[in-house]
Amino acid sequence: MTELTGPEEPAAQPSPDWPVLDAAAISDSTVSQALAALDGLPGTPVEHHEETYALLHDGLLAALDSPGTEGGTA
Repeated sequence: MTELTGPEEPAAQPSPDWPVLDAAAISDSTVSQALAALDGLPGTPVEHHEETYALLHDGLLAALDSPGTEGGTA
């Protein structure tokens, strides 16, 4: 009978480069603050990514709803 073995050790995979946010290119400070939530995402355990994306969503929604922004009402 053939003995079952576990999978072989996977070869080391290079991690993808995380894009660097160019804060100077973002003219709206509310949007810039919302996107800052992504800065630490690569070092965050996957089980916490949902929370980070929820914060990002809420921050961008607030930017859209705030007066004086392109998406908000003036």
